[in-house]
Amino acid sequence: MLTPMERSRSARRPAIDPQALVAALGGFEVLEEDLRLEPAPGLGREDGAPRVARLAGVDGEGRALLVLAEDGEEAVLAAVDALAWCDAQGELLVRRFGADAALAPGVVLIVSEPEPLLLAALAALRAEDLRVFTARRVRGARGDFSELVEVSRAAAGTRAQPAAWDADLPEAARGFAAWIRAGMARIDEGLEPSTGPRGTIWRHGRGRLVALRASARGLEADIEGRRMPIADAEDVERLLALALRGYLADGELLRGPDPAQLPPAADRAPAAAPVPLLPSGPLLSEDELAALRGELD
Repeated sequence: MLTPMERSRSARRPAIDPQALVAALGGFEVLEEDLRLEPAPGLGREDGAPRVARLAGVDGEGRALLVLAEDGEEAVLAAVDALAWCDAQGELLVRRFGADAALAPGVVLIVSEPEPLLLAALAALRAEDLRVFTARRVRGARGDFSELVEVSRAAAGTRAQPAAWDADLPEAARGFAAWIRAGMARIDEGLEPSTGPRGTIWRHGRGRLVALRASARGLEADIEGRRMPIADAEDVERLLALALRGYLADGELLRGPDPAQLPPAADRAPAAAPVPLLPSGPLLSEDELAALRGELD
């Protein structure tokens, strides 16, 4: 049974039409609803609550599937968590549902809007186990109907694809790396990353802006002259905020005008005379001074 907080979150998620799932997946039998994915990592969950799959069942090929409905940042984190849960607990799901044991359990993610930044982050996750759909609905006087349209993550661009250096990182860390690459592209599409066998570097202005690499401890970043481990969603947001600050500090937004672009001194308008902060004369008249001294009646 869902907690009140989980029911509130569920109400804000994209709607799921079971019949549209049947059509999109070539058959789908719902065998469970609101399946709590525990024990499993809870990326970005401060309350430690487990993820919830809205539906779970078996598709037309006999593959066990978890069906999620999320949007934005939560969609990426939920997909990472669900894939990790399938890796750890998928055999139990297969036995419980009587699914084909030769097919690894998969995840279906339904989003309201397939935004480029979202697709870029999802592109790092393994395509063979994750399918992304968006719902299209038509309403009319005689009723309404909906369908699920599968979204291609390949169109998100090459920046979001896993680089050679992060191929051996855990699934969650690769998701964070993809999220960072997408976030850097959003700061400025002209920030071309330089990727080598040990990591990816973004340069801007006077030098290196961000360096991202894999280490024995996991995913790490170098920014503002210090090393920063990337272990959760807050670390990703903090890194992107620092990167934006560094970008602005080196960019034209915080620079003064280029002297070479200024007109000659003779053509410039004369500078306005400075406005005094205090009046040049006495602050008080003689009568006012006398009144203050008690010299007037």
